[in-house]
Amino acid sequence: MTLAMILWGCSGDPSTDTDRTSTDTDTTSPTDTPTGDTGTTPTKVDPCTVPALSVGTGVEHYVPLGEGDPVTVVFGPQGGWHVDVGAEVFGTGQIVSLQSSLTLTAEERTVTTKLPPQTLGLVAEDPCGWSIFGVRAFLDDASFPGSAFDYVCDLDGQTAILELTLVDAANDIELTDQVEVTLTQDPEQKCDAKP
Repeated sequence: MTLAMILWGCSGDPSTDTDRTSTDTDTTSPTDTPTGDTGTTPTKVDPCTVPALSVGTGVEHYVPLGEGDPVTVVFGPQGGWHVDVGAEVFGTGQIVSLQSSLTLTAEERTVTTKLPPQTLGLVAEDPCGWSIFGVRAFLDDASFPGSAFDYVCDLDGQTAILELTLVDAANDIELTDQVEVTLTQDPEQKCDAKP
């Protein structure tokens, strides 16, 4: 069962994020307004209303990720593995769906299970943005060559692309963001004890 916890809060201005950029279906910049023959004067658009997505991690709260930051491959209570995913979102409606993936950089191989998108209802408390955390990207251990335990232990130190896609169907918004991370072992995995 996938557990997603969501908080609402304005934690920053998405237009000042210079480390990574997300893509969306709206190609106007945050400060673009009609000019020219329309007779209108350019005005600054509130950055809280511009659709933006920053993928991160987090179990109890959103944690932003920079290029190369560590992300733990968690050994779950039911015996499988996952990576905790979080996000900071601006300019969307209350109902969104999320889909995440993890692709090993060296092998160009996606190692997460392809599940249907998770639909979330976000609670509005502040007009600026959402923080999402506690979403899980499950590893597809059935597809691993050889022993899944050994394969996951060997992921320690490898780089991977963590990608998150958010869809707000009601407002025709699709956002995707990705970051290259360094995978780390879960201490509960006990990789040191492998033969």
